[in-house]
Amino acid sequence: MGQSTSKAIPSDAAAVEIPSRGSIRGVLLTDAATAKPKTQRFSGIPYAQPPVGPLRWRRPQPLSPDFSFDDGGRRYHEPGNVCPQPLTYFANTGFEIPPQPLAYNKSEDCLQLTIWVPVDEHGQRKPPSAGKQGLPVLFFIHGGWLQIGNPNLDVNKDPSDLIASAGLDCIVVSPGYRLNAFGFLAHNALRDEDESGLTGNYGFWDQRLALEWVRDNIAHFGGDPGNIAIGGISAGAHSSHSQLLHEFDLCRADPSYRPIIKRVFLQSNAVAWPPKRVEETAEQFEELCAALDIPISLADGDKIERLRKVGDVELAEVVTKLDMHTFRAVRDDRPGAFVRSSWTSSMADGSFGRWCEEQSITVLAGEVDKEEKVYEVVNSPHDLDSFVLQLTNYYPEALVQAILPLYGLPQTKKMPPLGASALPTSAGQHEAVSDSDRAASTEGGELEDLYTIFGVSRTASKAEIRAAYLGLVRQHHPDKAQQSDSSLLAPDTSSSALIRQLNTAYSILSDDLTRQAYDRALEAQISQAEAAKQQRDGKGQVRVSDTLDLDSFQAMRLGGEGSDDSDSDSEDDERGEEVTFVHPCRCGHDYRISGTQISQGVELVACNGCSEVVRVTWFDHDDPATAAAAAAVASASDKQKQAVPTTAREWAQLFGQVSADSQVYLTSRTLIEDLVKGGMAPHAILRYRCDFRAPIFDTFAPASMGVSHSFDDLVWWYALCTGGWTEQQLKRLRKWLDPYIRFLHGPPAGTDVREWREDMAVAWYGPEYDVDTTTEASWIRTLKADATIQVEKTDQRGDDKRSLIRAMREIREKVAAT
Repeated sequence: MGQSTSKAIPSDAAAVEIPSRGSIRGVLLTDAATAKPKTQRFSGIPYAQPPVGPLRWRRPQPLSPDFSFDDGGRRYHEPGNVCPQPLTYFANTGFEIPPQPLAYNKSEDCLQLTIWVPVDEHGQRKPPSAGKQGLPVLFFIHGGWLQIGNPNLDVNKDPSDLIASAGLDCIVVSPGYRLNAFGFLAHNALRDEDESGLTGNYGFWDQRLALEWVRDNIAHFGGDPGNIAIGGISAGAHSSHSQLLHEFDLCRADPSYRPIIKRVFLQSNAVAWPPKRVEETAEQFEELCAALDIPISLADGDKIERLRKVGDVELAEVVTKLDMHTFRAVRDDRPGAFVRSSWTSSMADGSFGRWCEEQSITVLAGEVDKEEKVYEVVNSPHDLDSFVLQLTNYYPEALVQAILPLYGLPQTKKMPPLGASALPTSAGQHEAVSDSDRAASTEGGELEDLYTIFGVSRTASKAEIRAAYLGLVRQHHPDKAQQSDSSLLAPDTSSSALIRQLNTAYSILSDDLTRQAYDRALEAQISQAEAAKQQRDGKGQVRVSDTLDLDSFQAMRLGGEGSDDSDSDSEDDERGEEVTFVHPCRCGHDYRISGTQISQGVELVACNGCSEVVRVTWFDHDDPATAAAAAAVASASDKQKQAVPTTAREWAQLFGQVSADSQVYLTSRTLIEDLVKGGMAPHAILRYRCDFRAPIFDTFAPASMGVSHSFDDLVWWYALCTGGWTEQQLKRLRKWLDPYIRFLHGPPAGTDVREWREDMAVAWYGPEYDVDTTTEASWIRTLKADATIQVEKTDQRGDDKRSLIRAMREIREKVAAT
């Protein structure tokens, strides 16, 4: 994927003395064409003992007291080791990725750093600017689902061009950390080996120890330990947010603790949803043992000992064969745990955001135009079962089952109630949680006919509804009542209640998406009532002739059969066609139930010929969380609703959308809302979107993928080595990168951090941005397809997904409490 613009040569200048630890000797990177010095690079620097043998699945151990960096004449010229990892993540994806020009050594001994340091024209390390203690530091964590990745940042992401050509005066550090099963296997039997009784999250602990090493040693490289920014792409962004949350926990446990992190760059990911508990990973542990022929009859401790004897490369290869192939973080409420259930509540109640403001943290967060396209082709499902399996690789089962109805899918497993908030009815049942359903609900648990409030038909135009609304407001407004009756000394409370009802009803019927959702819900309710009315016995009970499982129904689209393999990219699919599930009746006609009726909890369905009634079962309607999730399918502004997939391609597309939502779109917006809720200044949250596609992608990624997940990485690294750039593009990219570099540099010497954050926001968004009047973090700086810059003052994507965000916020809090 391109030829390096740098050439590595030995240099006496590329040597750093670590007191009592010896010297670290790296290389000087020069321009391959001009021989001009670019950076010094130090590769494969150990920051912990090798996590091998008995240290596999132990928290990282600091280097031994007698360790010396130059023992045996060791040099740090060649790329460091890479954690063994699956090789199949991009198999069968349609990517035709050329061979990498460098081969990296894969070894479990991977707790090593790569460091790039700016140099002057003579190849000497640059001194800090006037008044500064040292150069700023970017601690950059690579991505890769926490399963794959390379801390050497490979030839296409060499920071040397960003430093030498774009003007970044910053030391860049990239830590190697344990991935997949090496870094994130968890089991209760491992608690006995840990001094605090903890297990799992070893990769996060690796990153933490690396961050502490940088704090303690970066001054020897010319860096400022008090000016460290952390960032990463994808799983690296998730890791960076996790590291900041860990610092939050440390401060709460010890108010005297001084955080290391000053600024955070979250590139297409963040932390929002609670991960699995340790106990939930037991099945994955057993599957791994079975794949390695470890007897199930062995005690858990003996199984772990057997696993420790498996070679690192063999273990990585076996992981690819598992159903539960993704090893991720686990939450634990024991003291000292890295990932805690309290993270969810701390973000949701604003305490994390309040702490970030107290620490003057600045956050840079964003996404690309089509995040979902990469997720479509990695671990793609082909049916509902594999869809659920792949999501369960990411999230707790309870969260996955709650997500399914949000995208029009039936739940596949009955789960214990999550206790999600819902609107109680007089019958003790629970109805919808979306704004439209709350507004339309009555004490009897039925949707109120909003059209009758305005005295218009269900086919009334928006103009007719508006005219009726304004007429009723003028007639019943409390101020109007006082003008006509001087005896009223205070507003008429009955009139006030009516005005609120009118306002709520109008907000639903005046918005196209909300009105469509409401109409579907009302139609389903009327249909259910009519079916019940037709089938009453002498005691007023509905006569049910049979009970059918939804799995026995065949899905079809309105106007077509379920077997229709028409192009799922059609305009109808983009709108999200209604889906009807059909089962033949003995009379020759059939029972039909729509996706909307499912989302409303309809169980009784009448045949469209003989009117015989059957009960349809698919999931537990008594579970309030299920009811909440199902209702969200038809919620006001949810544009995600679509037909249940019928082809492998459609399943892959839906999986891409759900993954992009849960990993990026919903996650980052939930975080931003949490931060602002806690009192973090909106101008301290810098947002972006990248629509620009680097030329190199045209050589191996289909044009239809556009700018997908991680495609912006080459922009941030100013990756000249990939080739194909025009001079105009490079000029525009440097303009795009100017405020990014300013963000990484941090406040100049003598500058108040809060004043710098205000200036930073204006530099990021432009002179129109008013720090004093902007109360929401809704502005987005966008790199357009032609590399020009445009600032959007509203978050259209966030607005489109508003109801989905609300539903997920409720679900996450209930899952965290389980």
